[in-house]
Amino acid sequence: MKRHLLTASALEKVLSNTKTLRVNKEGKIKVSLSMDGQSIIKCFYFYHKGFYRRYCKTIAGEFIANASQLLARDILTVFPSAWYRCLESHCDVIIYPILQGQTVKEIIDETNDFTVLSTLANYIAKLHHKNIYFRAGHLDNYLLRSDNNFAIIDIDNLRFSLSLRKIAKNLVFIYRHSLENEQKYFLIYGFNRFLDNYFDASNLPTYKKNIIKYWIKYYLRRMKSYLARMSITV
Repeated sequence: MKRHLLTASALEKVLSNTKTLRVNKEGKIKVSLSMDGQSIIKCFYFYHKGFYRRYCKTIAGEFIANASQLLARDILTVFPSAWYRCLESHCDVIIYPILQGQTVKEIIDETNDFTVLSTLANYIAKLHHKNIYFRAGHLDNYLLRSDNNFAIIDIDNLRFSLSLRKIAKNLVFIYRHSLENEQKYFLIYGFNRFLDNYFDASNLPTYKKNIIKYWIKYYLRRMKSYLARMSITV
């Protein structure tokens, strides 16, 4: 995808015609919604200088490359329609059409039906089978569409390299993120039940499952220590 340069005034004009959804720690717009509600505008800020700043892809480039690879692997995701860079504002901007559907979190909050976590576990097993390490894989980034197929969003933090240890880390992350955000979904549904759903769908040999379970226990111990320091009770 070709990247186009914007001036600071042009960038300001683009963002002024959107609805802000999220800002970064500096108060700059991070994610916004187009006025017609059809597109997401996502800003990636960088602070590199000289040659690197002008020519390298940065995180926005990784987002676009990841989208291409996911679609090639038959994984539904967003795909940008435009990519801009503003050197004055140290910012890349990508625009992509909204995918219709509900996040797993929205489904549970709306229906109080926790069985969607079983469907999610099956889908995560599918991602892992395709060697996809979705590091931002929490309940707000898995989208269930009307055709009952999942899509993933927020894909800049994603890799196409996966070990058994990373599988364990990926599974524990979704549990930890839920607890950090005061979401009791896995406490109600049962994290062990979620893991059983995952392993049933994974078709992994027993010895690999045992290695993953070893690392899950390791990361759970670390997680509980971390949450205790944050005064979060498991």
